[in-house]
Amino acid sequence: MDTSILRKRLAEVKKAIAQQHQISEELLDQEKVIQLQLDNTIYPILTIPPEITCKIFIQCVPSKAGNHHPTLAPLLLLRVCSAWRTIALSTPSLWSTLHLDMTQRSTVPNRQALENRIRSWLEYAGGCPLSLTLRGWNFSTWGPCPFPAIITRYASQLRHLDAKMRPANFRLRDIAEFPLLQTLTIHCFTHPSDVTLNDHTPITAWRTAPKLLEITFERQCNRFLHPECLPWNRLTTINCTVRLKADECLAMVRWAPLLIRLVISPCSTSVNRPLFSHSRLESLTISRHGNPDILRFLGVPILRSLRLLYWRDLTDESFIPFLSRSPALRMLTCHTSRRSLKALRTLTQLTDLELFETPYVDDHEQLSTAALFMLDREREPDTLPHLKSVTLSNWGKEVDERVIQALHSRRVAQEGGAKLQAFRAFHENQPMRINEDQIPHLRRFVAEGMKIHIGSNAVNLL
Repeated sequence: MDTSILRKRLAEVKKAIAQQHQISEELLDQEKVIQLQLDNTIYPILTIPPEITCKIFIQCVPSKAGNHHPTLAPLLLLRVCSAWRTIALSTPSLWSTLHLDMTQRSTVPNRQALENRIRSWLEYAGGCPLSLTLRGWNFSTWGPCPFPAIITRYASQLRHLDAKMRPANFRLRDIAEFPLLQTLTIHCFTHPSDVTLNDHTPITAWRTAPKLLEITFERQCNRFLHPECLPWNRLTTINCTVRLKADECLAMVRWAPLLIRLVISPCSTSVNRPLFSHSRLESLTISRHGNPDILRFLGVPILRSLRLLYWRDLTDESFIPFLSRSPALRMLTCHTSRRSLKALRTLTQLTDLELFETPYVDDHEQLSTAALFMLDREREPDTLPHLKSVTLSNWGKEVDERVIQALHSRRVAQEGGAKLQAFRAFHENQPMRINEDQIPHLRRFVAEGMKIHIGSNAVNLL
């Protein structure tokens, strides 16, 4: 090739390189100018006072389990900018709640890394009262559970504790005191390989909690049902959905003289027991796994709320006498049955009623009609005179003229009778319908001030 041509081509390449260098230098100069402008920019979010930013951060923390994940607050806040990291690490209350639920984890965790993360997290909390959820450690696969050591180390700071562990872990090797503990959730489970499977010695590690007011039992709890296991005489709330013998349920009621709210799931019993009257209990729930027959042995003179979520074993011998011993009752939840409708006619002070439609019975349609007729003040003017709120749960029927008539009869206050203020009818598993002819009536009731919700919990068809 002719050298002159090559020299010409080389000159062109050198010229292009020089032009590119000039463009690069100009772009670098622009970069410096833009960066300087950014450095001098004051972001509006950074002008907020740190104390306000702290409150915003606290609202960002998820309320459900798993807030230790790096993509969620508060760990996420550490990765945004240095200013936010400084604020987050200097806000102890941001780290005062830790939800560690490993139930869904299938892989073996790095135990040392996990313990270091927990230690750092709780160190950030400083001396703040703590709320801990510790669940789901697979001891048969992952080895010894670290939760007891965590609970013991921070016992003096614990205000709320939710723990799912083996019975042996609840015993706590070191003697710990819980001066701030107010609520305790115990999920005690065993495994066939557990050497303590047959050890029913009472667990007394939690009796040194002078401020404990509320306890929740999930699954096995027989190791805690002893007068020396808990500060029973200070408890105001017991939630126990574990099926227990009637005697065990009654024992908890006797041990807790300050009890205000109680959820129990008693087994049926055929043995008569002396009547026990509790002078403080205001709210009683018998879960859907429980048997209401225990009402025969209870007297609750200031009871205001009663929820009966199981209906098959409700008898006149237990229900009606119990209601006569509960003259202060204002709120009742029960299934629609002939016995419950009969008992309702004796409740002259009731203000809030929730009726579950009773499924799988031959006469459920007749029972539903009977319930609506009972609510019709024109048919039964003396029934439930002070009723202000009605909820029909799992109501799988069309809202028809029977409902309209009942609501119409209670839309205004009458002498000796209250005005119905709220009505709800819903079913979560099947769609409800409103007869089109009844919609104008319902809207008129709403215009007059009655709160009406028909459909599902999330959708109001009206």
